[in-house]
Formats: sequence, C-alpha cells, structure tokens
Amino acid sequence: MTSTDHDAPPVASAEELPADEPGPVPAPERTSPSDRSDRLFPVGPGRLGLEALLVAALAWAWAAIQYRVWDLSPRVPINGEGDARLITNLVKNTADQGWWSTNPDLGVPVGQQLYDFPHNGETFQLAIVRFLSLFTDSPGLLMNAYFFLGIGLAAIAAFVALRHLRFGVGPSLIAALALTWLPFRIGHGEYHLFRVGFWWVPLSVVIILWTLHWRERLLRDPEPPRRQGRLDDLRWNLAHNLRRGRVAVFVAMLVVLAGSETMTTAFTLTLLAVTGVVAALRRRDPATLAVHGLAIGGIALVVALLFLPTLRFVAANGTNEDAGRRLVTEQEQFGLKLSSLLLPDPTHRWSLLGQPEGRIRETTPVPSEAGMTIGLLGAAGFLGAVGHSLTRGWGSRRRETRPPQDRGALRDDLGLLVVVATLVAIVSGGAILLSLAGFSQVRVWNRMSLIIGFASLAYALTWLEKGWALVRARIAEGPGRDRAWVRRAVGAALVVPLVGFVLWDGANVRGLDYEAKDAEWAADQAWVDRIDEATPDGTAVFQLPVVRFPEEFPPGEMLDYDHLRAFIHTDGDDLQWSYGAIKGRPDGDWQLAVREQGEVASLPALLGAGFTGLWVDTAGYTDGGESIRAQLDEATGVEPLVSDDGRTLYYDLVPLRDRLEAEGTSMEDLRQIARDQLKLALDDEDGSGG
Repeated sequence: MTSTDHDAPPVASAEELPADEPGPVPAPERTSPSDRSDRLFPVGPGRLGLEALLVAALAWAWAAIQYRVWDLSPRVPINGEGDARLITNLVKNTADQGWWSTNPDLGVPVGQQLYDFPHNGETFQLAIVRFLSLFTDSPGLLMNAYFFLGIGLAAIAAFVALRHLRFGVGPSLIAALALTWLPFRIGHGEYHLFRVGFWWVPLSVVIILWTLHWRERLLRDPEPPRRQGRLDDLRWNLAHNLRRGRVAVFVAMLVVLAGSETMTTAFTLTLLAVTGVVAALRRRDPATLAVHGLAIGGIALVVALLFLPTLRFVAANGTNEDAGRRLVTEQEQFGLKLSSLLLPDPTHRWSLLGQPEGRIRETTPVPSEAGMTIGLLGAAGFLGAVGHSLTRGWGSRRRETRPPQDRGALRDDLGLLVVVATLVAIVSGGAILLSLAGFSQVRVWNRMSLIIGFASLAYALTWLEKGWALVRARIAEGPGRDRAWVRRAVGAALVVPLVGFVLWDGANVRGLDYEAKDAEWAADQAWVDRIDEATPDGTAVFQLPVVRFPEEFPPGEMLDYDHLRAFIHTDGDDLQWSYGAIKGRPDGDWQLAVREQGEVASLPALLGAGFTGLWVDTAGYTDGGESIRAQLDEATGVEPLVSDDGRTLYYDLVPLRDRLEAEGTSMEDLRQIARDQLKLALDDEDGSGG
C-alpha cells in the first residue's frame, strides 16, 4: 500500500481495484507481523497525528461558529441550570478539593460525600478536569474548556478508529465529523458534560471488532496446528503464538474504556456478551466465548478497582436505597426509540425534515431523551446494515481469521452490531430483561444511539468506497489521466460537499441567549458576594426550603439543584451550605426534621448545629415566600438581605443566638436541642459532628 492511496477520499476495497492499485483493505496473506498490511494504521504515527489534528481543527472551527464563541463569556457555563448545576458541583469539587467525591463546604455539618451517587466510571474524564484545574479554578471556565476539548477528542477518536479500519482520509473525515456533530451534542450539552465528549464510543466499537476477530488480532498464526489436547493447545498458544504487543494494546483499550464513561462501559459489556454467544454458536468455536468472557472480565475488573472507594463506603455504611435508585420500568422511559433514531431531529435546519419527529415528541407518552437521531447518512447506513444481516446473515460457519478491516468481515460485523444494539436498547427490548435481572441502574439505553450511529456511519462508508472506485475507473479511462493530482482534486471536490452535508444535517445549535446567561450568572455572584461580605469567614448557612439531594423533585417553581447556586459562587470556604448531603443517609436526612417540625420551630436546633445564617429561596413556596418571610422576620427580629431580583432572602441568625443566650439558653443547651430534635451527633464546640 502506498502512502498516496490515503491522500484521496473514498477508496475502493481491494477486491474492487486493479491488482496494481491496492485499496484500503490489506491482502489476506500476511508474511510477518511487521508487514504494512498488519500494522494498526496504514500510515505512520506522525502523519496520522497530523491528519487527526486537521479533523479536530475542523470540528473546533465548526464549534466556534455554532456556539458563537465571540459572544461567549468563557467563565459562564453554556448551560447553567438543572443537571448542569450538579456538573458544576462536581467540577468545583475537583478544582477546590482535588477530587469530585467529597466537599466539607456542602452538606454541613457533616459534609458532602458522593459515594452513593458515584462518578467513578468517569474517572479518566475527571482526571482531565483535575489537570485543567491546575490552570484555573473557575468552574464555568473549566466546564466550557472541557466541553470544547471533548468536541475535538470525539472527532479524533472517530477518525483514528476509521483509519484503523483502513478507510481513507476523506471518508474518515466525513464520518468523524458526522459523529461529532450528531444532535446528541445539543440534546445533552453541559447538562451531561461527561456524556457529550463520546470519544469512548469509537473505542467501544473497535474493542468489539477486535474481540470478534481475536484470532487474527491476537495470534501470530490464526490457524495454528492442533496439539494432542486443548490444554496443550492453550499452553503452546500462550508460549509461542500470542502477540504480546497486541495483547498489551488490547488491555490498554479495555482499561481506557472502563474508566471513561459508565453507560458506554455497560453497553459494551452487554454487546460483548451477546456477540460472543452469537460468534461462538455461528463458528462452532467455544474459545471465542472464552475470549469474550475474558474481555468482559477485564473491563469489569477495572471498573471494580475504580469503584473501590464506593464499595468500601457501602461496606462500612450499608447500602442506600434512596440515592440514585432506578425502577425497572425506567428502561421504558429512557429506552431507544426507532423513530427518534432514524428521523431527523426536530431542531433540523430544514424544518420540513424535523416536523415528523417534532410531532411525535409533542404527544408521545414516552419521550425518552433528546438527540437520539443518527443523521441521514447514519440512517442510510443503519438500513443497509440491518438489510445486510437479514439478507446475508452474519459471518461464516468456520473460525474467523479475516482481519476486522476486511470489507466482507466488516459489513458482517457492523450488521450484527447494529441489530444486536438496537434489539437490546429499544424501548421494552432486551435491556428490560437486564433490569429485571438486577441491572436497573443502567436505564438510559437510548444513548446506545451513539454506538449504533458510529457503526452505521462506518457501514455507509463502504458504499462511498464503491462509489469512489467507479469514479477512479472513469478517471483512468483516458491515457495519462490517472495522475495523483487529478485523483486528489476530484476526491477533494467530492469530500467537501459531503462534509458540508453532514455538518448541515447535524446538530443545530440555536437559542443561546448569552446576555441572559451572563446577567443571571453575574447576579448570583453579586448576591453571594453580598452575603460573604456581611458574614465572618466559615459561616454555615442553612438553606430553605429543605430539598433533598440528589434528584429530588423541587417544591414550587424551583428547579432541581437550584440550591447549588449559592455554593457555585462561593469563594473557597468563606461560606458553608447545608444543601448537598446525600439523601438516604443520616448525613442528609436529618434535614427532614426541619421540614416536619417547621422552619421557625427549628431555629434553636439549627443554631445548635452551628448554623448562623439562613438562605430562603422564595420560589420554593406557593405564596412566593410571603408567609415564611413574615414568620422569620418575627422570629429572628432582623431585616433580611434581599437579592436584587427579590427571589432569595438571607437572615443573619447571630442576633437570635445572642438573644437566646441572654435569656439563659447556652450554646450547650442549643447543641442538646439539635441532638434531640435533629438527631445529629454533635461533639465539637462549634456544633459540628458526625
């Protein structure tokens, strides 16, 4: 294979080109492990890196246009409400405390411990955030930086995976940008910051392909001579036939995947299990089932190691039945919908194309999540892959020794992968059985659309290769016309409009009101600064109304995680906040006593617990907070600070504490009241405790 073969866009498979012009598929013969056709990539690392950077640059350039970065305030998150505030909590924890899992400034007096609501499956992503935090501790800037970094990483990962499968630069560029700019990106945004990078999706597909083709990938001789017994076969293969370098690469891929994104890891484990059974039965090869089992075990082992802090916490404190618990039927609520997968997104640039799915989403009782579509090119590839499986079946009835990039093998595998993934993830599909079996924590199976989308795009590229083969044949008809510069010029003329098409068909970022976001962010910052200036450092503030954390339907007009507005804008540990302790544990559930006994009646106990400030979000009360303000004004005898928008009140409780002490109620008396009413174990002089 010459290097010029990969300068052009779509290239035909080896079976479709003249013998003197090898295509992207290596010849089936392999003379040695060092043969070019057996390398992981068709070009060297230097050139591959330059190609990948070009793809990332195009993805970032389109991101700059889509998100109007010239209007974006870098320190203000693109999305700042709802789940985005939880993400800001994690990012700020990582920057301020060194890691995401604990924060003494939230959930006081005990402190926030997130072991029951873990993100260990995103360890490597959070490690990147931790690295970025060496340069800034601004949570908004960290979120925006990581969000845009993820766009480039997604494009690079998809491009590199497709180059590994021996697609040319042109088709790899088209599919990589198509995947990167699927509407999934705007359907989730920074609300789900650790889901929208999806550089782990191409890695998942490559792992599955390698496992299906383990003989060709991991053995020097895919068809070694038989020994006297299976045990002798195993010993000889391990000693003489195993490609240790490839095994190391495979193990590294498993490790990276296991610590990148929880849902994709779960999806990959499921797909490995199902495709392993299919492959073992189809090929009459029990060893295939064993290799798939080893891959599953390897991923599971890494996941278990990453989750050790959570496992230790649960072992010491018992399970938590409230935090993050999922119902079996939530798979139906968040399952994959075939119509949403194949129809254009309602936000499509051509509104006529988006209308069908828009009408469905307006009235469906099962909306699932937004951004499931895989685009027009992906939808075409999906139909082709499903049609391939239905009409041609999958694979041969013998041991698989073809490389995964062989076009016949690749079409077989992609067809199998698309069909299996769809049957598992679709609403009330195979995933509901997994939920019944005890795996209900994995509920958002609609996000399997990314794996299906990548596999479908790869299948569609095989058609582009065939089309390019016909074009090259026409170019070569005239004497002297088949020159490299002519092929490159024609290839570029074909690739550019296809790139434009997939970007036009992809995510349509709209409705970003940066001025409003900036104003809201600045107002919250100014309000917290006012409270900070009016209070001593380390002041503990109790937040009303009581809202459990996490994932609690909030009262009144509040949104979930609205109480985090205070913490997000707190500088260091100048202020500490009651919100953020996990529900289902004594650390957080003691606050329910305040709700049950009443806010005013609980004030002495709150003072005993160490709180000297009161934050009141009036949006959480049906009367706009009029009643609670009147009660607190009378009980505290102070005039509260009021935010500029009139929504939030801050009461200084120090005068109330001093008045109670003057009347003979000492701090020890107040701490005892807190122990009795709130069931808090308070040992320290300041009221803190376990």
